[in-house]
Amino acid sequence: MADFRCFTMPWTKTKVFPHAFLSPPVESPTFNSASYVLFDNVMWTATSGQINKWRRNTLNVGSTDMEHMALSKVTFIYNFSTAVVPKPLDWADTTIVSGYWFLDNPDPEWFPPPSLVEWMAKARVDEKPIVYIGFGSITVPNSRSVTERIVKAVIKSGVRAIISKGWSSRMSKNHATEKEVEFPPECYPLDKVPHE
Repeated sequence: MADFRCFTMPWTKTKVFPHAFLSPPVESPTFNSASYVLFDNVMWTATSGQINKWRRNTLNVGSTDMEHMALSKVTFIYNFSTAVVPKPLDWADTTIVSGYWFLDNPDPEWFPPPSLVEWMAKARVDEKPIVYIGFGSITVPNSRSVTERIVKAVIKSGVRAIISKGWSSRMSKNHATEKEVEFPPECYPLDKVPHE
């Protein structure tokens, strides 16, 4: 295998669902398939200059284009579970859903804050499901608005949610001036948490 690609969300063309960057989903196999072609072209247009500069200056090989890269023939490994995203039947054998990846050496020093342990115990006593909502490294332009919508959805669904903001609040355009969202008892805000 000369090379392979890895990613955390579906990026391989399928008729089953549209590209993850499209919202809301559209119930059209033709549209779904075309959405991947669109985003591959957008990404190539945005990154081809850097890629070809690296190829010429670092690898000492010529420039390339999407056709010659033949991305559909490159092995693609996804680190999510088929229980979360079942592998579409129209994905080739070169598209592998491996399941989640974990660190070999998780941080043994991390323990949940006592307030989180208490919050979870109360949710269990109340017989409310606990869900985790995390932004990871994804940034959003208006994190306050997104967080407020998440809080409303949590309350409406009758669950309890640990909300880990990750980088989203730090990278917001209005981070310096935005007021923090006041979380109701149904939500537990957490700045970061190891995922092992």
